[in-house]
Amino acid sequence: MLRDRLREALNYPELRGLDLDRLEVTIQRREIARRDPPTRYAFSLWYKSLAEAGKAAPQGLHVEIGAGGGFLEEFVPGLIKTEVEKFPFTDVVCRAEEMPFADESVSCLYMINVLHHIEEPSAFFREAGRVLCPGGRIAMIEPTVTPFSRLVYTYLHHEPFDSKAKWNLPPAGRLSGGNDAMPWIIFWRDRRLFEQQFPCFRIKEAYQHDCLVHFLSGGVTTRSFLPTSALRILAAMENALPFVRRVFALFQTVIVEKLVTAGSTASTVRTRCEPGSR
Repeated sequence: MLRDRLREALNYPELRGLDLDRLEVTIQRREIARRDPPTRYAFSLWYKSLAEAGKAAPQGLHVEIGAGGGFLEEFVPGLIKTEVEKFPFTDVVCRAEEMPFADESVSCLYMINVLHHIEEPSAFFREAGRVLCPGGRIAMIEPTVTPFSRLVYTYLHHEPFDSKAKWNLPPAGRLSGGNDAMPWIIFWRDRRLFEQQFPCFRIKEAYQHDCLVHFLSGGVTTRSFLPTSALRILAAMENALPFVRRVFALFQTVIVEKLVTAGSTASTVRTRCEPGSR
C-alpha cells in the first residue's frame, strides 16, 4: 500500500523492515527518543506533565505500566518500570491486569500510549483499584478522537482505529495491535458507563492536546519534520489557542483518581470496582 511505503520511507534507517513487535525495535526506539532533539523535546513535554500529576498523589510506589523504551524515570524519581517482556531497562515484568504489588501500595500508575493496547481494560481498572492507595492516581497520555486525528490514525498510523468498537480488544502483537480510539471510547463516549462500572474512581481531568508538536517531532515512528526551535514556537501557539484542540488534537491526558472513603480497605475497594455487564 502507498501508506506503508510512505511510512517506511520516513522511518529511521535502523527501523526499516523490522517487525514492530520485536524487542530490538523497542530498544532502538529508546535510543532514538533519547538522542534525537525534537523527539526528546516532544516526549519531555509529556513526561513533565505526568510527573506533575504524580506529585499530587499520596505517598507510595510510582509505577509506569508498559514503559517500553521511554525515559520517564528522568522526571519521576524512584520510578518502577514494568513491561510484559524483559528489556535491559525494565524493572518488573508483568501484565497491567496482574501487577505484583501489594494492596493499596501504589501512589501513581503512569501510562503513555498503553491503555489502547490492553486487551481487557476492565480487568486493568479492577487491578488498579486494588493496588492504588486511597487518593492514588492513574496518569495517562493516550490517543484521542477529533476530526483531524481520525484522518491521521486511519490513514497514516500503523495501529487499528475504530471509534465504534466495544471495550475489549482481540489478541494481537504487543505494539502492532490495539485500537487508537479506545481511550476516547472509555473516557469520552462511554464516560457515564465507566463511572457506573468503577465507582471507586473519579475522572479528575480529561483534556485533549498536542495537535502537531508530537506529530511533527516524528515521535519514535518517523524522522523529525521540524527542528526543536520550531516545535517550541508551535507548542506555544497551541497553548495559546485552546479552541483549535477540539478539531486538531491527536492526544489526551486523563487523570483518574481513586476515591478516599471512610473505612476504606483493599477488599471493599476491589468489590466496588467489579464491573457489571455491558
